[in-house]
Amino acid sequence: MPGELYAVPTASEADAIGPEPVRVADLGELRIDEGALVSTREHGPRVRLGDAIDHHGPTRDALLALSPDPRLSRWRRLRGLGLAAPFSFALATIVQWVELRQGLAELAKIRADPSASQAVLQKVAALERAVAMRPYYLGGELVFALVAAIALGAGLRRLRGLSVVAGAAGAFWWLERAGRPDHCFGVKGRAIAELVVTLLGVIGAIVAWVGAPSESSLAARLRERLGLPASRSVGAPSRASFRARRLDVAATFGAAALGLALPLTDNLLSRVRAPFVLRFFVFVAICAGSFFGLLAARRETARVPLDPVALVGAALAGFGLAAAADLAAQSAMHLVVDVTTCFAPQKAAAVQAIRAASERETTAARQDAASNAMALLVTVLAVPLSEELLYRGTLQRIARRAFGAPTALALTGVVFGVAHMSVYEHGFYQTIALGFAFAAAFEIAGGTAVAVVATALTHALWNGYLTLGVPP
Repeated sequence: MPGELYAVPTASEADAIGPEPVRVADLGELRIDEGALVSTREHGPRVRLGDAIDHHGPTRDALLALSPDPRLSRWRRLRGLGLAAPFSFALATIVQWVELRQGLAELAKIRADPSASQAVLQKVAALERAVAMRPYYLGGELVFALVAAIALGAGLRRLRGLSVVAGAAGAFWWLERAGRPDHCFGVKGRAIAELVVTLLGVIGAIVAWVGAPSESSLAARLRERLGLPASRSVGAPSRASFRARRLDVAATFGAAALGLALPLTDNLLSRVRAPFVLRFFVFVAICAGSFFGLLAARRETARVPLDPVALVGAALAGFGLAAAADLAAQSAMHLVVDVTTCFAPQKAAAVQAIRAASERETTAARQDAASNAMALLVTVLAVPLSEELLYRGTLQRIARRAFGAPTALALTGVVFGVAHMSVYEHGFYQTIALGFAFAAAFEIAGGTAVAVVATALTHALWNGYLTLGVPP
């Protein structure tokens, strides 16, 4: 629900009204000016009107209540359909949970068999260690599905990404099951049921993506209705804005080039046997230098109050997005394997080899990170903060000004994934999915320099979970 809106009078108005903020009941009472100070609480932090529209969700909601956007009314009518997305994802998680319990029960029977050989028992123990963290992972996915459903029901459009990713992850997972070689997208029995749940996930994701207007588009339309000029911090993909933001466009490509060159530089230093301290210093220097240097410091106009609770919430939402995006990426790869097995069996072995290689890459990288305390510290703390300074704090912030928020999100996700190809040659599709999730968390947190804190926390949580949960 939108909150109240208070405006701070100008000096001339203060002579008659007094210095205290006054509640705005109608837009006619508000001084429409970029620099006008507004707040959602009578004695709360004050935000410039322009910054509030672009980056401060509570104040923007209060303004939208005074100047309604027709697309919000349409979204309220459609959001019920979006519940199909978390439903598909939650059902997939429940089925995985049931199958996991059944598998563990079978392993327990084998372990209790007195005739089982030592080699078999060792293999069973290894499998049990490998799935030890899976119940917690599935529990987190169920919580994520619940949060996505609550966000839709409450109309929290800023969290629409939760349902989009949940719908995509659930749809890919069910489609992968329908495409298994014993089903091959059949039109009867279990396969048809799996295709139906796939369709529900797709419908829910599309409704959430198309039906819920983005915050940047709502802000742009609100500016138009208030007669304010276009934002300087969130661009639009038009020729006029392209010319006006040519320096931002150049800076965007420069930041993307830095992001792609970062792992190559680290590999080069590794090949010449440079000390770890030097490699780490160069890594941090490139990321932090781009953020604090010319690329990111050209123009940061937003000045919004720091809300630790909102930042933590955005980070946790980002972690859920990462988990769902990872499931979607893995399910999509499994689907490619299954489709190849069904329709081009002669190529199935090659595709399966790529999938297996990607799993070995990710497992090896996690085991390396967990091998010693310093590597763990770098993976969980240093790398997330440094990379987010570059990819979100520099690249995505500048790309938002040049091309708009949706294009910036897509660009950052792709650059982040491709840049990790030097580490994950076969599994970089997973890092692209994670790049999208981190970029979405950045948007949920407001898209400002401060929002980098939320995405760095998301990245750290994800790296820590993967590293600490890897079987020995």
